This record gives sequence, structure tokens and C-alpha cells, in this order.
Amino acid sequence: AGLGGLGAAALVVVGGRAAGLRHVAADAGLLHATLTQALRSGGFAAAREAIGHVRHPAARVALRGMLAPESETTREEAAACMRAQAMIEHRALVVRLGFLSLLGKVALLVGAFAALRGIGFASSLGAAGAPAVASAWEALSRALDAAAAGVRVGGVTLLCASGLSSWARAAQGDADVLSLEVLAHLDAAWRRAVARPSPRAGLRVVSPSPRARET
Repeated sequence: AGLGGLGAAALVVVGGRAAGLRHVAADAGLLHATLTQALRSGGFAAAREAIGHVRHPAARVALRGMLAPESETTREEAAACMRAQAMIEHRALVVRLGFLSLLGKVALLVGAFAALRGIGFASSLGAAGAPAVASAWEALSRALDAAAAGVRVGGVTLLCASGLSSWARAAQGDADVLSLEVLAHLDAAWRRAVARPSPRAGLRVVSPSPRARET
């Protein structure tokens, strides 16, 4: 009964986390290509329009750094905003994954404890003599069944927790990549602004010499 309750709780958590992480399975390569192309063609405005509808956590991180136009955004401001959004997304991605891992470990321990208890009970019955041998074998069989159930429930739960954690790590890596693209675009925009000559560049005002004024 205890293992059945743990298995049911793990199933509920796995279903909830899988539903919450379903958007992470989106094509991150396509998202990256869409962002870079939009930045090159139209800057932040085009990028917001291109990925504004995407529900991937990495898209939300990149959008957080592009709220204002490039001319009103510094590299430090964009990096701080995206770092804060990345922390929010990380918290949402890993919620209950630690609890899921704990359920798997508890299931393994419950199975091991039931197995040891059953083996001990079977040993005590076996020491009582021939009349108790059948009961001892029955107790030993129940102990092995409990151990197998613990391994099944705990192993599957830990496997699901590992898979969901890998999804979360992949989403965080995608967010880092898109953040770097946004910062690279800001750096390039700043370099272009510095290299662009001012309207008065190259003009020199030369005052006429005294001799030229006399003529």
C-alpha cells in the first residue's frame, strides 16, 4: 500500500511537470535562427514581433532584454534584465523535481526495508522447524515481491526526474544562447554608432588671413 501511494504521487508529479515542460520541446535551433534573422533585419522591434508569441522559456528571457529600443538600452541593463528573467524561468522549470527525486529514493528505501523485514521473518520461521517452512517460504516470497516493487517504482520515478531535469537544463542553455545573441546585437549597434561620422565631421572652418581681408 505504501509503495502504491508513492507510485501514485510520483505519477501525479510527473504528469504535472511534463505538462509544464511541454513548451521546452520546441525546436531551439529554429528559435535561435528566427531571433538572429529578425535582429539583423529589423533590430529589437522585428525580434519582438518574431518571437513574441513563442512560449519557450528562452524566448521570454530574450524578450525581457528587448523591452526598450536599442537606443535606450545599455548592455548592462539588458544583461541584468535577462539574468533576472532567467532566474524566474529556472525556478519555474525545476519546481517539484527535487520532490520527485525524493519520492523515488523513498520508494527504493521502502522496498528494501520490506525485503529485509520479510527475510528476517522468514529466517525466524525457518529456525522453528519443518512445520513452519511453508510459511517461511511465503514470507520470503512476499519480501522479494516488495523489493521488486520498490525497485520498479523508485527506478521509474528517478528516471522520470532525470529526464525532466535534462529538459530543464536544455531550456536554460537555450536561454543563455539567446541572451548572448541579444547582447551581441547591442554591442554591434554601439560599434556602428561610434564609427558613424557626425554631420559636421570632416568640415574645417578656416578664418581668413589678415592679408586676405585687406584685399
